[in-house]
Amino acid sequence: PTPTPSPSPTPPPNLHQWGALTSFHGLPSDRTNAVAQTEFGVTWFATDGGLARFDGRRTGAVSAEGLPRGRVLALKTDASGGLWIGTENGAALLLNDKFQTIKETAGKVITAIIAPERNLAIIASDSGQIFFCRINYGAQFTRSASERESSSGLTIQVMTTPAQPLQSADKDQPGPLRITSLARIGDKLYAGTQSRGLVLIENG
Repeated sequence: PTPTPSPSPTPPPNLHQWGALTSFHGLPSDRTNAVAQTEFGVTWFATDGGLARFDGRRTGAVSAEGLPRGRVLALKTDASGGLWIGTENGAALLLNDKFQTIKETAGKVITAIIAPERNLAIIASDSGQIFFCRINYGAQFTRSASERESSSGLTIQVMTTPAQPLQSADKDQPGPLRITSLARIGDKLYAGTQSRGLVLIENG
């Protein structure tokens, strides 16, 4: 009898089927640091050339009042529909099509953002500080250095911890401790660092 031919091997997947999105297609830079998607299918890209937006048809750089300039390093959406943006010059929140600067983070390199619950973002910097940013809608606050209100009644209340920035344990690179990542497990907040391993933060 004639032997049955063995089935042909499955061809390897063609990487080109995934496509590519580069500066040729409208990205401000080919160096992308984070990706996030907000409602209605809008995708946002954190790049070394700034923030970019893809609406399903076009990709373009975003420049707007309230958005810090420079490299965008971190993005995080939250349950309220907001997009938190971390840059090399501070953080901002995009909500209801408006960017709002988190002034307490001005000039800081933002390295990580998590949004563990509705209307709360926790933001880390490479200067040894963590910022707890809570959104309040229409709440009445006594204005202070850590609170501000926009014309829409949106207030972002910011608590910074620790009061004095954490310091590096690397004798070859002294100065503020670079925080690289965050995770909240229960009521405990863990911060990944470059020279002190994991740091546990409780009650500020």
